[in-house]
Amino acid sequence: MSETMKDIKRLGYTFILVIMVLKIVFYNTNILTLGRMSIGIFWLFVLPGFSIMELWRNSFDFIERIIAGTVLGIAIVGLLSYNATLINISIHIQYIILPIIVIGVGFILSKKCKKSSSKSLGKEHST
Repeated sequence: MSETMKDIKRLGYTFILVIMVLKIVFYNTNILTLGRMSIGIFWLFVLPGFSIMELWRNSFDFIERIIAGTVLGIAIVGLLSYNATLINISIHIQYIILPIIVIGVGFILSKKCKKSSSKSLGKEHST
C-alpha cells in the first residue's frame, strides 16, 4: 500500500477519533451535529495544514504532521480569511475557497519538491 493511501486511512481513523472525543465532551449533543462539527474542523484546519506538511513527509511521523499541520492550518486559513475579508470577499465563500486553495498549494509544492529532489538525487548518483 502506498504512503498516500496509508495517510488517507489514518486521516479517516483520526476523523472518527475526533467524533468520539467530541461525543465525550458534548455528550448531550446529537451525533449528526458532532459529525458536522468534525467535518468543519477537518475541512477548515486539518486538511489544509496536513497538505502543507506534505513537504516534510520524510522528516516527521504522521502524528507529528497532523498536529503541526492542524496548528499550521489554523494559522494559514485564519490569516488568509482575515486578508480576504479586508478585500471584501464574502465569508460565505471563504470557507469553501480558502481550504481548496491551501490544499492545492500544498500538493503543488510537495510535487515540485519531489521532482526537484529526484532530479538532484539523479545528478548526485550520476557523478
